[in-house]
Amino acid sequence: MEVAVVWWWFPWQLAVAPPWRSIPAPPFPPLLCLAIVALASLPLASSGSGLGPSPWEVSFPPGALPVHKRRVFVSNTTFPNGSVRSGFQFPRFDARLHDGDEIQLESIHDTWMSMTREPLYTLRGRTVALRAASGRFCTVPFSDADSTVTCDQGSPPFSAWFMVAGLGSQVTLKEMKKHRFCADDGEDGLRCTRTSASKWEVFDVEDLGGGNIAIRSGRSGKYCADSGHGIFCDRESPDWASNFFPLTDTPVTPRLLHTSDKNAAATFVVERKDASENWIALKCKDFDGYLMADLDTNTLSCSASVGLRSSGFGSGVAGSFSSKHLLAARVSWWDSKTATFRAPESRLYLQAGDPHSPDQEVRAANEEGSGWALWRILLIAGFEALRPLVRGVNLGNWLLLERWMAHELFRDGSGAVDFIGDCAPVDEYGLMHALDRDIAQKRMEKHWATWITEADISWLAAHGINSVRVPFGYWVVDPSPPFLPGQLKHLDDLFDWCERHSVAVLLDFHGLKGSQTG
Repeated sequence: MEVAVVWWWFPWQLAVAPPWRSIPAPPFPPLLCLAIVALASLPLASSGSGLGPSPWEVSFPPGALPVHKRRVFVSNTTFPNGSVRSGFQFPRFDARLHDGDEIQLESIHDTWMSMTREPLYTLRGRTVALRAASGRFCTVPFSDADSTVTCDQGSPPFSAWFMVAGLGSQVTLKEMKKHRFCADDGEDGLRCTRTSASKWEVFDVEDLGGGNIAIRSGRSGKYCADSGHGIFCDRESPDWASNFFPLTDTPVTPRLLHTSDKNAAATFVVERKDASENWIALKCKDFDGYLMADLDTNTLSCSASVGLRSSGFGSGVAGSFSSKHLLAARVSWWDSKTATFRAPESRLYLQAGDPHSPDQEVRAANEEGSGWALWRILLIAGFEALRPLVRGVNLGNWLLLERWMAHELFRDGSGAVDFIGDCAPVDEYGLMHALDRDIAQKRMEKHWATWITEADISWLAAHGINSVRVPFGYWVVDPSPPFLPGQLKHLDDLFDWCERHSVAVLLDFHGLKGSQTG
């Protein structure tokens, strides 16, 4: 148990001299110096007892040895009744990116990085086979004479696969053999004959739930449906025939967008093995996976299944990286709130696009690390080094008598008559002079043994007290006359009791040799 030595109102008010001030040598013998050094070398006892739930208290089971501080996960919900402790406000902008931090990312143009599972975005860049509501897969004939899409296959052949690409807020479908775009040809149905994409070759994709989608023509604004002899975009609203299930070549993962709606901001959990290194991983908190940049399309998704902690990735190796990791850097020339992130393979910076453009995706596409590549880091929650609040009482008049606290001790040898007159003792020094030594020893032994007991410490701990301040004089270890020996044993007992009940001990060096009060 560590003990802090407090210098009360005497000239020596600090246990350790600050660098700008020298403190004269205290006027007590070397033995006391050694005793103080020995006491101060023990670990600090900070209790976990409390009067109620507090985010700043560290709880310990009875008998546990307390600690000086502890890393505790805190957030804005940790604070009771909305109160905020200085220095620990959540949320706050903070770009230090510590391991375990939960963050949200805001572009410097006031848009927020968000995640979506909308098929309009998750299907982009993927190869997709469409299964109609009938259970049949839709295919494109390879003959030049007929390129009408029909849904008549029990399993997806090569001709059933389409490449999906984003075009603004819509998508295009391209057949695999000749790489021609599919278009809504009105009465001729959905046909794949175009070599370029315009408004006839783009489609909206809507999520119908259960993994099913609806496809709406960019030309007519109507929904496409399987008629049994082809797909025609002639429905005003989606029905059974306009349900399609997209079978993808790889698992569908959430995509990263940016939005002006702060409530839609995604939360990421930082994984960082070494704060001195720039390698980090961002775990998508509400989705399974880690933020990852696609090397072919530069789009971002939550698709990596392994992060820094379990990937075996080692920091400090020149040129080493994983697609699951990012290079993060604070933008010191801008402010302490802002950072950039780079994809490890392309070395391009993650950037948000123009929020007024149809394309809302976040991409690894910036070469300079400025402008739209700057992100303000909003710290939502994280680990803080917390020290328990001190809730303490004074154990006054125990090892250093104070007449106003126990007047009955300041009586003559019979214990019945008060000392009177100008020479009546007013402190422990005077009382020891006034009493016969044997009577004084007996009276003080009884006082030391009963004024504070382990039962008192147990009661204090049970009622939320986690610290006690113990005033003492130099005669605890140097009981030269008129002072009496025996106090040090009771101080030793106090340390044992407080350790058992997880209560901190604060030693108050309340009386030095000589008179400090005149």
